[in-house]
Amino acid sequence: MNLYSSPYSSIDLDKESKLMSVQWHKECSGLGEDAVIEELSKILHYLKEYTISYVLVDSRNYPFRSNENLQRWINFTYMPKVIDFGVLRYALVVNEKLASIFEDFQDEDDVEDDLAVEYFTDTEAALQWIQ
Repeated sequence: MNLYSSPYSSIDLDKESKLMSVQWHKECSGLGEDAVIEELSKILHYLKEYTISYVLVDSRNYPFRSNENLQRWINFTYMPKVIDFGVLRYALVVNEKLASIFEDFQDEDDVEDDLAVEYFTDTEAALQWIQ
């Protein structure tokens, strides 16, 4: 079921599997910081409204990867709320996976939180991981 659609993103929900799918559209590249936060806040709105265990975000068209202000908002506002709303798995589909020096490091906060976050370059692999 489609919950939200704009020229910039769309949000769908499969109630039976408790899966929310988010798709960023190419048109989002012209958005400013406030508009991106507004789009991301729609996700939080529906996470609060529905019981959702899994989130799949296709972020291949999301162009704001090196924006410090947005990343800070995501880290300190968005993701804590995602955790608070009980999401168990959060999959991000990206154009390419970048190696991280922290890839094999497990933070104590990660152990306390029941949220697992993974990056994928293939939507099917992301769905398999969620299931």
